[in-house]
Amino acid sequence: MKKIIFFIFIIFTSIVYSNDNIVIERSSFALRLNIDENNYWEWTVPQSPYVFNENHIQFYPEEILFIEAEVVNNIVVELTVVNEVINENKTIIIKFNQITNRENPRIHGFMMLEIHNPFNKILEYSGGIYLVQQNRWVNLRSIPVQAELISYQSFPDVIGAMVLHDFVLR
Repeated sequence: MKKIIFFIFIIFTSIVYSNDNIVIERSSFALRLNIDENNYWEWTVPQSPYVFNENHIQFYPEEILFIEAEVVNNIVVELTVVNEVINENKTIIIKFNQITNRENPRIHGFMMLEIHNPFNKILEYSGGIYLVQQNRWVNLRSIPVQAELISYQSFPDVIGAMVLHDFVLR
């Protein structure tokens, strides 16, 4: 009986501690985006989950996300944000930044989205972006990410948040 209890304890402990790499929510932080020499947009991003509705990922400028994913029938499922890349062959990396003017860093240049595709097929997705100066969400026209490569997509608008969803492999 003691051996069975000890064995159950070992299994339970390994399950609990094996999930140390998983990140469920982001901490609250102040987001400040430059618009022009005299104006900026600032918002306190609340503590919130990275993944919602099972396959939607929401992120903000200056965030870098490591997203482990499983693939079932060419559909990317079970999206999990992790602290570090452990499984390179199933971790999508997303970086989103504001690039400012070289001469005057207080002036917005453009937004840059970078997506690393770890899979051996083309990665496609849908999404939306929040346009700060228009105070509205619009659909995102995605660029397919070639197999095992990185895509870069730039946007002239100041974007306060982005949501990507419905990831599929072709």
